[in-house]
Amino acid sequence: MQAGRGATVKKTSIRPILILLYAAVVCGPAIVASRVPGGGLLSKFSMTRAADLFALIAIAILSMQFFLSARIRWIERPFGLDRVMLFHRAMAISAVALLLLHPLLLAADPHGEYGWKLLYRFSLGGEGLAIIIGKAALTLLFITTVMSLFRLSLKVRYPLWLKLHKVFALSIITAGFIHSLSIGPHVKGSAMQTLWVAYPALALGALVYNRVIRASVLKAHAYRVADVMQETDSVWTLTMTAPGNGPVYSYRPGQFHFLTLYRSVDSRHEQHPFTIASSPTNRNTICCSIKASGDYTATIGKTKVGDRAALLGPFGRFSCILHPTESDLVFIAGGIGITPFMSMLRHMAAAAALCDVVLFYGNRTARDIAFGKELEDIAAKGAPRLRVIHVLSRADSDWRGERGHITTELIERECRSLAGRAFYLCGPPGMMMGLAKNLKKAGVKSKNIRCETFAI
Repeated sequence: MQAGRGATVKKTSIRPILILLYAAVVCGPAIVASRVPGGGLLSKFSMTRAADLFALIAIAILSMQFFLSARIRWIERPFGLDRVMLFHRAMAISAVALLLLHPLLLAADPHGEYGWKLLYRFSLGGEGLAIIIGKAALTLLFITTVMSLFRLSLKVRYPLWLKLHKVFALSIITAGFIHSLSIGPHVKGSAMQTLWVAYPALALGALVYNRVIRASVLKAHAYRVADVMQETDSVWTLTMTAPGNGPVYSYRPGQFHFLTLYRSVDSRHEQHPFTIASSPTNRNTICCSIKASGDYTATIGKTKVGDRAALLGPFGRFSCILHPTESDLVFIAGGIGITPFMSMLRHMAAAAALCDVVLFYGNRTARDIAFGKELEDIAAKGAPRLRVIHVLSRADSDWRGERGHITTELIERECRSLAGRAFYLCGPPGMMMGLAKNLKKAGVKSKNIRCETFAI
């Protein structure tokens, strides 16, 4: 496990290279097309040529979406999977915008061959079928983007959305390339056509690797559930061992992985992200604590010892080990958001770390507090120097601790000074966004506020 400052700098320095590589790949077809002798996109530039330029870039972006979503370690590791997926979403919106401009510019070009009839007519001479395919691809892309951005508001269940997303994505890429090869004046010549066909081939390769090859390998080398422990009424901890009882894979405290359970209680074998709650110093087992709160996790307590589990990870950069110079830490957890902090605190305790940690742990009732006794034990040992403040929103009358919600005022009162401290937040998105905003208003710099947003 890389823990030193030098390792962090090394991994960060690759970011500009990856960004430039991505820009070169998505702009590559447009650049090649613009340099075609006598007919390039940049010769006698017009609205029609701009439309073609935007379409080439957009389809290249859509091809690269398969790489961004494939959870490839050398792409994810320098940035964190949350940032990669936010970029994935932003580029999908960019592709939609560019492809919407494509027919609009073609129709608006006063010297073009289509005119405004392009937008409302299905048949346009010999190119009618190609245009229909292009419109179908654009419609599917728009629907896919809306479903992805507003899935929760539309109440589309994650498994259904994921299946539709896969089918629509493949359909969009296929239709887009058929359209461009059939009608695109700049997708001509052996060199350009070879380059253009390579993009969907690479996209399909990334999809097959992610969904078929790697999934099969992970299943063949699945971990084994060694223990199932109930922490609270709704939280369960699964402890797993590596194949052949060998050492578990290396990870940083606070990272997460994707878990696929092979159990008799269900046949869906869905892949979901969960934080690793154990310490990386324990090389014999790895565990994650899961709250029964959804369709998939509702049956987590029915997991049996001996069930198999495919693990894909680790992912994320939500780890204090990446910032070794920080010694005054404030952890803010809401509900099951305690899990990355348990990993970090367990790691600190194993290393007898001499740092100061104030943990604000919000729950509804005292029965919802997970790891309460273990947190007391870590605090009692004094390394790290841990202080835990429990905050309950629905406390019983006999509760003697803090009530309500975690607020900036409470944090300032308990910490006395916010200066020089690093803040780590994990919990419901609304809680994290609100506290992060208020901490900035209280004078905390953005670089000292880190939120865990691994939900995909």
